[in-house]
Amino acid sequence: MPAFLSVPTTTQITSFFSQLGKDIYDTSVTLFKIMIPAIIIVKIAQELGGIDLLASFIEPLMNGLGLPENVGLVWAMTIATNLYGGLIINEAKRGEIPARDVFSTIILLGLLHSLIEDTILIMLLGADFTSIFWGRLIFVTLFVGVFLRLVGLMSEETRQRYFYRSIS
Repeated sequence: MPAFLSVPTTTQITSFFSQLGKDIYDTSVTLFKIMIPAIIIVKIAQELGGIDLLASFIEPLMNGLGLPENVGLVWAMTIATNLYGGLIINEAKRGEIPARDVFSTIILLGLLHSLIEDTILIMLLGADFTSIFWGRLIFVTLFVGVFLRLVGLMSEETRQRYFYRSIS
């Protein structure tokens, strides 16, 4: 029988699952060491108004991208917690945010999803905070700005057909 079709021994199976359990445990501990302090810091920042302050700095950027200022708060919360994609959908269904703004915001949030957590995890591999965090933030901002400008050049009919539809 070829080696790739051989049946593993009980020792090999036990060793495999033992190593798998150790790897899962090690990964979980590392993630908990990052996520628990990050969640605590974000909750404290929320209580002290830090998220609103961050949103006030982001609002001019939102205007530059052609998004309403109130999207700045959603963007700030997503950078901090990743919890507010559902809020955007709710507001869109109620007619509070136009479909175009939902589309733009979801693109932005999708590309910046887990910005803080990803940066911390990549830093564990030896990367520099400045290049990872600011590089990603600047790249995404430029990309989204250019993309939205290009989409803005299309007719409303084309945008409605390929990118978004009103859901209210």
